[in-house]
Amino acid sequence: MGHRRRLDWPPRRCHSGIMTEKARRLLEDFDSLPESERRQVLVDLGHHTALGEHDIPGDADLVAAADEVFLELDQGRPMAKDYVERVEGVFRVAGTRVSLDSIICRFREGLSAESIAESFPALTLEQVYGGIAFYLANQQTLDEYLREGEKLARELQSESRRQNADLIARLQRARHESQIPG
Repeated sequence: MGHRRRLDWPPRRCHSGIMTEKARRLLEDFDSLPESERRQVLVDLGHHTALGEHDIPGDADLVAAADEVFLELDQGRPMAKDYVERVEGVFRVAGTRVSLDSIICRFREGLSAESIAESFPALTLEQVYGGIAFYLANQQTLDEYLREGEKLARELQSESRRQNADLIARLQRARHESQIPG
């Protein structure tokens, strides 16, 4: 995996180079929030600026979305649902048996949210975007969680092969003997 540049959010300079007074006030509001609320604002901002798969929101889109998010905060409305829950140590899409690992794996492979949703009929597109947003907001923690899961899977596979070596050898012999000579 190549070097990944850390995004500076919120940007201190707009794409146009001119920051409006409204944008400046929104950034000041953002800076005054506790860390947990900042993360939630970023997730909600992502939901509000959901454009096409490869579209990058412009300054006006970001300011408008931020304005909506802060308005929701001011009015005390809940900003977003919890799309992910941890059940018995496993991250799952809330209310389903679908593991977050499944979504993350496909997302890392470059699949779009729409393609991922098609792979999991039990999920809505909104749930897939929620899972992706949760991953992006908690990437370091979830990457470590995935590495630990992969390590455990390798250890269990190795142990299973060791304990079942005799059975594996008999199955391989039976497969080889059942092949029709060419």
